[in-house]
Amino acid sequence: MNVPIAEAPVWNRRITALKHRHERVASRLGPRLRGKVVPTDGVVALLEEVIEPGDRVCLEGNNQKQADVLARALTDVDRTRIHDLHMVQSVLALPEHLDVFERGIATRLDFSFSGPQAGRLAKLAGAGKIAIGAIHTYLELFGRYFIDLTPNVALVAAQSADREGNLYTGPNTEDTPVIAEATTFASGVVIAQVNELVERVPRIDIPSDWVGFVVESPRPHYIEPLFTRDPARISEIQVLMAMMAIKGIYAEYGAPAPDLRRIARIARQDLPALGLESASDAHSRDRSGLRRVRAFLRLRARDGELHPRAARRVLHRP
Repeated sequence: MNVPIAEAPVWNRRITALKHRHERVASRLGPRLRGKVVPTDGVVALLEEVIEPGDRVCLEGNNQKQADVLARALTDVDRTRIHDLHMVQSVLALPEHLDVFERGIATRLDFSFSGPQAGRLAKLAGAGKIAIGAIHTYLELFGRYFIDLTPNVALVAAQSADREGNLYTGPNTEDTPVIAEATTFASGVVIAQVNELVERVPRIDIPSDWVGFVVESPRPHYIEPLFTRDPARISEIQVLMAMMAIKGIYAEYGAPAPDLRRIARIARQDLPALGLESASDAHSRDRSGLRRVRAFLRLRARDGELHPRAARRVLHRP
C-alpha cells in the first residue's frame, strides 16, 4: 500500500518573502541604493519592488506628522503591478490618502479618524471605491497591528536618520514605534522618510534593525496638528467656547468652571516671553464675536438658564 508522503512544512516563508523584496529593490536601484538610503527620485521604484498586490500597507497618517512624500509616491506606482492594497492608518489627513483608492491602487481601509477627508471618504465609500473594514479607536487599531492587521509594509516619517538607519522621531513620536515594531516582527518592511540624514541621531527612537529603507525628504514632513495648536493662535472667543463646552460636560459633576481671567493673564504674560504675539494683539478682530457671545450669555442668565454662580459672573462682568 502506497502511503502519500506529506510535504515538509515550510517554516521560513515570511523570511524568504522579505529577502525577495530586498533583492528586487537592490536589482532595480543598483548603485543608487547606498546601504539603506534611497534617493528621492527612486521612491516610486522602491515602492513598486517592495509592495506586492494585496499587501496590507500602513501609511503614517497620524495625529501630527505625515509621511507625505511616501504617500505621494504611492499614488504614482504602476497600477498594473500594485493593486488591491489594504490600507491601515490612524488618520486620513492628506488628499493622497484617498487618491490611492480613486486610482485603483488600494481597495480596503481600516482607520480611526478621517478628519479633513471625511466628506470625500463618504463619497468614495458610497461609490463603492472603498471597502471599510472598521473604524477603530486608536488603541484598538494599534493593538491589532500586532494581531490581525499587521502591515506587510509600513511607510513612516521621522525627523532624522543616520547611515545605519537608526531613526530619531523628534517631538512628534506618535504611533511610529508601534507601527515599526509590529511590521518588523512579522518580517515586513519599514520605509522611513526623514527630514535629514545625520552622522549621529540625538536619540534612537527606532533601531536600525527595524528599518528596511530610508528616504531623505526634499522638504520637512507635513504636520497636521489635529489636537494641538500654536497658543498664539488661540483667540478669546475660542477660549470662551471651550469653557462653555467644558461646563456643559462637567457641570453635573460639580467641577469648577475654568477661570477666564487666569487664562487671559497667562496668555498676556507667557506668549510674549515665547516670542509670540499676545492674544489681544493677534486676535483683536475676535472682540466683536466675543461681545456677541457675552450678550447671548447675559440673555441666558436673565432667563434663569445658567447656573446661579455662572449667571452672577456673566451679569456683573463689564
